[in-house]
Amino acid sequence: MGEERAPGGCEIYRIQMPFYYMSLRGGLRCDWEYFGNIVKQFRQNGVSSLFNKILQYDIFVFPRMFIPDGNEVVRESIAVFFETIRQLGKKIVYEVDDDFSNEYRHVVNGDSIEVASWCDAIIVSTPYLGERMSKLARRPVFVCPNCIDFNLWGDEETIPNPIKEDTITIALTGSKTHYSDWIILKDVIPEILYKHSNVTFILCGFEPDYFKGLEQTIVLPGMRYDAYSQIIRSSDIVLAPVNPDDGFNISKSPIKAVEGMAALRKVDGRNGGACVIATDNPVYRLAVKDQKTGLLVEHNEQSWMCAIEGVINDKEKRHRLQINAYKHAKRKFDIADKWQNWSRAYRKILEMQANTKKLPVPLSVKM
Repeated sequence: MGEERAPGGCEIYRIQMPFYYMSLRGGLRCDWEYFGNIVKQFRQNGVSSLFNKILQYDIFVFPRMFIPDGNEVVRESIAVFFETIRQLGKKIVYEVDDDFSNEYRHVVNGDSIEVASWCDAIIVSTPYLGERMSKLARRPVFVCPNCIDFNLWGDEETIPNPIKEDTITIALTGSKTHYSDWIILKDVIPEILYKHSNVTFILCGFEPDYFKGLEQTIVLPGMRYDAYSQIIRSSDIVLAPVNPDDGFNISKSPIKAVEGMAALRKVDGRNGGACVIATDNPVYRLAVKDQKTGLLVEHNEQSWMCAIEGVINDKEKRHRLQINAYKHAKRKFDIADKWQNWSRAYRKILEMQANTKKLPVPLSVKM
């Protein structure tokens, strides 16, 4: 898992959560380690230093790995490591939840598809990304949607504190990669805040220039996952706009909507999540049922304005959507149940024929 640091959403959703539950309930031993540490061990001690580690496991999973542009040393190191795993009869899985091909958006300074093509199989978060990776890497693909650990997103005994008393809080969260996704709200949010003095706007993770200087706004930096979940639990409305003209977005997962729907609080004495409003596109249709568990809107200013104002002014509708959203998320996206998707995928991969594609192992390395 890359270089050692505090785990982010990708590591938590794609590795830590499913690994934890497969170990706890599936009878599988699942561990994770930063790949940077493995590379250091290899460079210091050679191939033999990897044998004992490899012999302990049947499958090795590499999330979002890529070969840095022009770095032949890293390319050969990965190839040697993979070939060692192969020679010892183990399987290799590539794990990804975004389109890292750089075709629609420059995401990484390197080649992820070559690494994926060296693996025995690929695990992705959505069917659309699965189709992309199958076409590009030509390896078998398994779809395991992102899920939520409801133990981390609140329990029924804990009620989150409101961001501000007697206000409706609207949250928009994400990184700078959402600059073009959020710009549709450039004029919508200021008008909402001007017309509704009881609304507080939360920006978390990134503050684009077109939102700077807004009244009734709280700007928060990126934060640890557990703190982030409390921000969403304290928000009444969660916005999830994505630019439908950006081909990169078709392969994203609907996790932003799922987080909002799963963010537990009491609504009219019942368990509820946030009221989610998302762009109507194939990604968010995977999670949100329009007018039932949230709102799906056309990606234009008028539609966004009407949707946001509608749930601000209609408390009964907002609360109904919040209650339905939580029930839907608990039924469809609870990792305490859906870990079995990963377990089934890994067990099938163990039974598959191994990838025999030749790897660029240097002639100087004896296998």
